[in-house]
Amino acid sequence: MQHVIMALGITKKSRYNDMPISEDRLYADGNAYILVAAHQTVRHALYEWSRGATRWGTPREWWWLVIEHEGSRFAAIPFEQLRDLLNQSEITMDTCLADLPEALQQADSWQLNPGVIHSRIVDKSTITTAAALQQAEESPGQLLVVTTQGQCVGIISKRSRSFAMATLSLLKMIEEDAKKQSSATVSADSKVIPEQDSKKN
Repeated sequence: MQHVIMALGITKKSRYNDMPISEDRLYADGNAYILVAAHQTVRHALYEWSRGATRWGTPREWWWLVIEHEGSRFAAIPFEQLRDLLNQSEITMDTCLADLPEALQQADSWQLNPGVIHSRIVDKSTITTAAALQQAEESPGQLLVVTTQGQCVGIISKRSRSFAMATLSLLKMIEEDAKKQSSATVSADSKVIPEQDSKKN
């Protein structure tokens, strides 16, 4: 029995030292993300996130928003930091994702201010799981974007999850934004003047 356990342990260890990155690690709960193109708005990204139709189930604010730029370049920001930007800066629901501010290190701390990081990228087939975990630990934001032929197929995150309660959650912000959008549409429709026949008898 002991030999069987040891054999299983060796098998698991060797798998993490083989290429490509293992699927179970790539799709672990801590690596939840939503991929959105850089030309889209904050509103679009939040609606994509709120749908929750992913392998990770119900959306959480610690999930990552991965922003895809042209040329197979990627930036990323945790959704909870996107919430902070909406609360504390000039960022609005209509802001283009490409225009989000970059995360900068705080003067009196090793922590970063809310903002996007320019993600380190690795090809899934050219690196082991163990090496990917190590690179994620040393990468900006402790995040690694994993690609296949230039397309994002997952992330490796070593960032600690935050469970702090926000005064206004992202889901509530989305709900309030939807109400504003609906009110604006109704208001615009009410101001439409019906066309009148220019010909008079």
